[in-house]
Amino acid sequence: MPVYLETVWSEALSKPPVDQGDLDGYYEWRPAFVPAGRRFEPTAERALEPTVRELASRLPGSSSGVLATAQFAGPTGIADLVAVTRAQELLAARLRLGVPPLSRFADTSVVAAVAIRRTTTAPCVARALGISEVQAARRLRQLSDAGFLSQNGSGYRRHPVFAPIGHMYAFEAKVSDWRQAIAQALRYARWADAAGIVLLRPPKDTRSLKAHARALRIGVAVENRWLIRPVLHRVSPGLRLLSSEMFVAALMK
Repeated sequence: MPVYLETVWSEALSKPPVDQGDLDGYYEWRPAFVPAGRRFEPTAERALEPTVRELASRLPGSSSGVLATAQFAGPTGIADLVAVTRAQELLAARLRLGVPPLSRFADTSVVAAVAIRRTTTAPCVARALGISEVQAARRLRQLSDAGFLSQNGSGYRRHPVFAPIGHMYAFEAKVSDWRQAIAQALRYARWADAAGIVLLRPPKDTRSLKAHARALRIGVAVENRWLIRPVLHRVSPGLRLLSSEMFVAALMK
């Protein structure tokens, strides 16, 4: 097990990960809160659970460990599985800080608009987010008091640990309805670094599936084989930080 994961599991988490057998370096925990709805339904889709986990365990950067959770309620949509790679020291540092995770997009948007290594003023944040300078100044003061920002002269700097944790991949599992799966994955792509769908059976029109997936930058796997690998893409900084903070919250719970 990578050293940083030993630190995370032994010092920061309230319970050990779910045992995933032979999936080396893959660590999944059950969320304390499971959103309403049916998980991996209909029943046939439950056969995909081990497959999705196996695919997640082989993501780029998996050599340093993969952290995952099922039924992750993100900013938009509930992903069947979310896996994070390359978390390393940033996750452990974020958990050790002890500051409660941000839970509102309005807050993560402001924090993400503040630079880590240079001072950012209220007028700069106001222009970036399209809000008034009065609103920006008020939110900056509140977030500074809460420990997310530090005041520096006439402006603020963001604490280094308040950045997206690793690379986040969100997965949607379906028996064969790839159009519905892609529609769901597109919702996750708004806040995850990459999104993919996993099908139990190949569709009749594989060519159309591949064309849609490539155009939308969505990964596609049939059983445990990638037809198109998930592609990292740029996400709204506020939404990406929010999904990261929600992931941290799930760990803390």
